[in-house]
Amino acid sequence: MAKIGKGECIGSHYLMLGLKRSASEREIKDRYRELAKIYHPDVNHSCDAEEKFKQINESYNYLISHVGNKSSSNDDEIFEVKKTNKTNKKDIKDITDEILKDISKSVKRDVHKNLQKFMKRRNRVIYTAAVKSIKKEMKRIF
Repeated sequence: MAKIGKGECIGSHYLMLGLKRSASEREIKDRYRELAKIYHPDVNHSCDAEEKFKQINESYNYLISHVGNKSSSNDDEIFEVKKTNKTNKKDIKDITDEILKDISKSVKRDVHKNLQKFMKRRNRVIYTAAVKSIKKEMKRIF
């Protein structure tokens, strides 16, 4: 997908998140969370995941800061932007915390799975060595 630059229209930000222009702030946040979980570089190791994640973040931040300001006057816009920016920081922190928790769970699960595989292989090697040793000893005795 093409990069979204500052000179491009708001529609490309909606397109990046796969949303309609009529999407609510809640829909934008929910979609961002879904995409962030998919494209976060710690989860998705494909070569373009990091760039896609950056574009998703840029689109999310742009849309979330402009969604509440569609029909405001200039004075109201300034107030709304300040209010939205404070909300965005909190929302982004919550989203980041949620993503990191998911990544942490995933890493723990992978470590546990790999440890189990290692233990099974180690036990198999020990068992095989013990059986060979017993057979060798049995041949020596009989």
